[in-house]
Amino acid sequence: MEKFSSKLFDLHTHTNSSDGELTPKELIDLAIESKISGLAITDHDSISALKEAEKYSKKKGIEFIPGVEIRCHEKEFNYPIEIIGLFINPDNSKMKSLIKQLQSNRIIQKFPWKFKTLTNVFTKLLFKGKSSFVPKKCFDMKKIIRTIKDSEGISILAHPGRYMNEMEKIIDKFQIEGGQGIEINYPYVKLLNFKPQTEKKIIEGLKNLALQKNLLVSGGSDFHGNKRGIFLGEKNVSKEDFEKIRSLILQQT
Repeated sequence: MEKFSSKLFDLHTHTNSSDGELTPKELIDLAIESKISGLAITDHDSISALKEAEKYSKKKGIEFIPGVEIRCHEKEFNYPIEIIGLFINPDNSKMKSLIKQLQSNRIIQKFPWKFKTLTNVFTKLLFKGKSSFVPKKCFDMKKIIRTIKDSEGISILAHPGRYMNEMEKIIDKFQIEGGQGIEINYPYVKLLNFKPQTEKKIIEGLKNLALQKNLLVSGGSDFHGNKRGIFLGEKNVSKEDFEKIRSLILQQT
């Protein structure tokens, strides 16, 4: 098990409430074992893990950031775009309504067998090409960003390097619609098979863009479990950058 120094924050992780392998408690325990100072759970279209995680993290003495990751679409771009909400309020009625609408599109009339975790459901039934796959209802950037703000959160553009030649245009659109930060540190090599020099170039370019456009800096491992070869905390943000995010939250409230 790799160990990571303290004062680092992993702001992009998933539990078995969406397509991750670990329960919220297991993920928090792993964060403590990995010596991570703060952890955000950002499940896909799900906020069901957040209350359990918040309660358990307080007991364990680790900083917990409630989050979510939501996919949206803009007609002018070829790529589906994913936005992370950090510091959201899972009890907010507008956020709960949005999540309900997104989840209502994954319809399963009848399970032919039982599943131990939601991960098994996603893998065996809900992925594209599987028997119960239904295309998800998607909203545009403006809707997602507005809902995150209404739920007291901060909007972060996830893994911008994934959007290739449309990256800068997507970042511009994201900021115009009210987006506040971009995910800079991300495991492009391991998850997207980018070359190390390409990842380095993307990260340096994003740092410059964040500075030029006055955007917050975020980062995370996109940890789903050990099977993907990613270690929790492998990609992260510093305490300094994290405090800038927290500072904006305090200004919004």
